[in-house]
Amino acid sequence: MINLISVAVGGAFGALLRYAIGLWMAQSTFGVPYFIATLSVNVIGCAMMGVMAALLPLMPVLQGAPRAFIMVGFLGALTTFSSFALDSFHLIEKQQYGVMGAYLFASIALSLGAFFLFHHLTKWGLS
Repeated sequence: MINLISVAVGGAFGALLRYAIGLWMAQSTFGVPYFIATLSVNVIGCAMMGVMAALLPLMPVLQGAPRAFIMVGFLGALTTFSSFALDSFHLIEKQQYGVMGAYLFASIALSLGAFFLFHHLTKWGLS
């Protein structure tokens, strides 16, 4: 139960930070476009996930609820791209290069395909 609460609280903080960064970047002096804010959050989240993936095995205190808070909750809500990067990293570590390539392709192609397909179907259904 404590892990579920940790994920929920971490997720709330991650989602709020993502939203705040997007607002801050959009309202900055240069008026950064929304996709640059998303890209920035994804890169920052992936960098943070990389740091944590390296530190976690060395720090037993960060197992269980703290790990759930940071990795799944906070970073997962900040950017699911960080989870995607971690999954890809684990496949590379296991030398499953073919699976990783298929995962990369499928993640991008199927996600974008699903978005566009269901966006189109919804608009068609509403018309």
